[in-house]
Amino acid sequence: MEKLPRIFFDTNEGWHETGYILRLPCSKVDLSALGSNHLEGMLVTIYMPNELEMDARLHWDKSLGDWLARPVKGSIRYLTARD
Repeated sequence: MEKLPRIFFDTNEGWHETGYILRLPCSKVDLSALGSNHLEGMLVTIYMPNELEMDARLHWDKSLGDWLARPVKGSIRYLTARD
């Protein structure tokens, strides 16, 4: 299976209607690495290091002025810290 682009997120940073808000500086860096074309609807993996990751689709929310990551149902994967 092809590896999806990875975007940092934090569950504590916020949920808005249908997705996690990607407004943290680390999230912005990961998003900018993807370029500006064709992000809408792109399938990515969002992750919290050593905690969890899941597949999600990107969506631009005009009211927030930020990208949202809409989780794909059943894709959550819990991670453990590596020594």
